[in-house]
Amino acid sequence: ANAARAMEEAIKLDPDKPPYYLLLGLCQSQVPEFKRDAEKNLQKAAELESWNAEPFVALGMLFYSERLYKRAEAYFRKALELEPKHALARSKLTEIAGPEKGPLDEVHKKLKKFLPSIFDRK
Repeated sequence: ANAARAMEEAIKLDPDKPPYYLLLGLCQSQVPEFKRDAEKNLQKAAELESWNAEPFVALGMLFYSERLYKRAEAYFRKALELEPKHALARSKLTEIAGPEKGPLDEVHKKLKKFLPSIFDRK
């Protein structure tokens, strides 16, 4: 809560700094009474730096912590669009939606049905 108040003061001094909104939202997301404010500030950071994956990951984690998995999933997917190798977004998305299936997985499944001996070798 003290860190959130400090970040609010920093924003008053320079309201055009997206990292300030990100840090404020991260601080507020740790205090149950401030979670709605955290969402607003994280969205402001995402709006100001739409190229940065971090505000989207933070929003995903906020909704994940509240067990709002569908909303969290959308933010993790957006973060991965911006930064495909983001480890936290990838792991949380896999946790929510399961492992991603590629086009070859479907082919492998069909071939395994008709040629099981080839795929079951060790």
